[in-house]
Amino acid sequence: MSRSMKDTWRLFRRVCFRKAMVCLGTPLVASAASTWRLSTLDIHPESEALIHAGQPLIFAMWHGRMFGMLKLPVARKNLCVLISASNDGHAITEVVRRLGFGGVVSRASYKNGSGAMRHFLEQLQNGYHAVITVDGPRGPIYQVKPGVIWMSQKAQIPIIPVSASCAAPILKFPKAWDKFHAPNYFSPIKIALGAPILPSNDALCETSTAQQANVLRQALMDLTKTVDSSHAWVETLENQHHDMTHGK
Repeated sequence: MSRSMKDTWRLFRRVCFRKAMVCLGTPLVASAASTWRLSTLDIHPESEALIHAGQPLIFAMWHGRMFGMLKLPVARKNLCVLISASNDGHAITEVVRRLGFGGVVSRASYKNGSGAMRHFLEQLQNGYHAVITVDGPRGPIYQVKPGVIWMSQKAQIPIIPVSASCAAPILKFPKAWDKFHAPNYFSPIKIALGAPILPSNDALCETSTAQQANVLRQALMDLTKTVDSSHAWVETLENQHHDMTHGK
């Protein structure tokens, strides 16, 4: 087989995979999520007050726990999701849109990341809440990237740390960089929302950005320990982090 034919075959397989992801993945995720039982929804009183007030918020979570966005205490039509510029970014964007999220911004649709971030910021200014996986799209695991801090400061919108866990995962990838997992049908799940992290009134510098990122990281780590505490299958965060740092 010639090189051009191989390239054509790879392109054909990729297109078929993306079509299947949209046509099959959307109803599978939607049907599974509709059966999940929310056994625990723990919301910090200050965050609950902000949600009830209806002001735009940034919900920050780990990439491997992104299933939690499907059970946030906010209507999906009021949420805007930022999708990374991966090879399957367009297909993932379509899946997220079909799941009922009101706004979807895909980095794959822009020549550079700054254009996507500007569009995302406009969505926040139009009243949407944001959902950001703060250690995505490629890790390292449990490390907060500065983008979410910049977004909070630029829009003057609080960050709400969120973590989620499930008792019975249908998908579990312990060797993936983010240790991604997703709940099985009828699985009880736990979601915890921590205290809001308010944007600074001062101009951000490298030091203050790092400080706020550390505050957010610690809040997410604490929430994740809480929601994982009664799920026997979940490794402790200390062991997960040890495996990651030692290349296991």
